[in-house]
Amino acid sequence: MGTRIGTFLLCVWMAFPLVAQPNKNKGVFVDGVVSVVNQKVITHSELWGQSYLMLLQRGGEDALVRTIDEDYLKAVLQFMTMQKLLADLGRKKYDLIADEGNVEKNYKVLSEYLGGKEKAQRLFQRLHLSPELVRAFIRRDNMASRTLAAMRKDDTPVLGTSAQDQTMNLLDSLLANSDITNQPIKLPPSVAQPKKQPKNEKAKTDAP
Repeated sequence: MGTRIGTFLLCVWMAFPLVAQPNKNKGVFVDGVVSVVNQKVITHSELWGQSYLMLLQRGGEDALVRTIDEDYLKAVLQFMTMQKLLADLGRKKYDLIADEGNVEKNYKVLSEYLGGKEKAQRLFQRLHLSPELVRAFIRRDNMASRTLAAMRKDDTPVLGTSAQDQTMNLLDSLLANSDITNQPIKLPPSVAQPKKQPKNEKAKTDAP
């Protein structure tokens, strides 16, 4: 049987280990389409931004010592695909609209976690992110979570089916009925690290 990816997709940002191979791609920033999900595109810059944001959410700036490899990007793209499908379904089927109060609340919590508004914005700028894109990710995830709750409420699972299996069945069905085309994944350009001031060290001299 095929791998059941539903639950994995929703918790990939929590479960995926912060281990990656060194990124030697130091080229110029060039964007492009990495996936088309029901005729809506996901760009490389969005994928890279989401990948860095997940690291920041898990470990703050310290998590950026790990670079990003292709396996990690593939997992993040799967997560983004599922979240986009859920959010779009919520708008179309359940007439859900974004809770902007929740978006701003979560954006503020994230900024404080990263050291305050100014430091968070400097981090976002380094990572090809913008406050608008971060808010868009938060908004999408909020919509996806509410949509999944509505789907569970509407669904009548087979007797004896666990909540986890019910969720995976719903997500697998959503994926199976969607049109998804992925392109080869590119690694992000290297992110400039802030220069550290050298420590003042006294010159070493031989004892007389």
